[in-house]
Amino acid sequence: MAPGSAVAIAGVHCRLKVPLAGQRTWVVGCGYAPISSESSAIRQAFYDEVSSSIGCANSQTVVNFFLDANASPGVGVKSKYRPHGAPRSFGPYGLRHVNGAGQEFREFLQLRKLASAASFFRARSNSYATWTHPRDGEGYQLDHWLVKQSHIGRVRNACTRSSLAVDSDHFPVYLEIAIGTMLRRQQPARLKKANIEALLEDDVRQAFADEVGKRIAAHCAAHPNATFEERAEAWRNILPAVALETCGVCERRHQSWFAAFQEQLMVLVVGRNLARAVFKRNSRDLGLKAAAKAAMKTLKQAVRAA
Repeated sequence: MAPGSAVAIAGVHCRLKVPLAGQRTWVVGCGYAPISSESSAIRQAFYDEVSSSIGCANSQTVVNFFLDANASPGVGVKSKYRPHGAPRSFGPYGLRHVNGAGQEFREFLQLRKLASAASFFRARSNSYATWTHPRDGEGYQLDHWLVKQSHIGRVRNACTRSSLAVDSDHFPVYLEIAIGTMLRRQQPARLKKANIEALLEDDVRQAFADEVGKRIAAHCAAHPNATFEERAEAWRNILPAVALETCGVCERRHQSWFAAFQEQLMVLVVGRNLARAVFKRNSRDLGLKAAAKAAMKTLKQAVRAA
């Protein structure tokens, strides 16, 4: 596996491709972008070469690319404030200073659907600068670990390690990421709920009782030496199974069910909230506590009946 390399105008980068299981590839590399005083055309040529080299468009590629961007891109916003579908190249943490080169860097990440990993993690020391200007001592965040936006969930930690001494005028940037296959936990299948309200009908209730009796008798005849615990477990499974057969499946409510009963339910909601507020002002009064519980119970019963 020989590393591939490319030299851009006033910029350089290299990358190494590591094959992973399942036809996936891990691309790790580093680069040095043109300085901020270079023309926009030179920076765009460099970004195009980086994008082509690391294979941003390949869905089977895990990208970890360290870049000295020579640019101040600023930060993004928290996910709860980000409009749906808006770019998420930057998280809310980091230095907010933005210059022209930083704006072009942001556009490059948005176009290639990349993200700066460290911007999604709050630094404990509140230290985000990776380089300090020798003249005025001002700190700038120029160095970034780039990952795919779809792989942000793989990143465990990313931060500036200013406490580490390295042979450079830049502080090292730490990245911890999972590159293995991420398997979703298989959720256990939910058991279907029976329409218990059907038992209010006499014929359904009688059919349910008869079927339960038959199955319990059949189980006892087939397992005469079963222990008490074994019989209890069998009967526990018989009841929901017979309920599904005789009562049917409990259908989900239509989305407009609340609108049909909104006027009635909102009166009970207001009453419940008022009873809670009165009880909170005097939490030692047992009568107010009972009233709050009664209001809550009345609301629950009305919701079930709706």
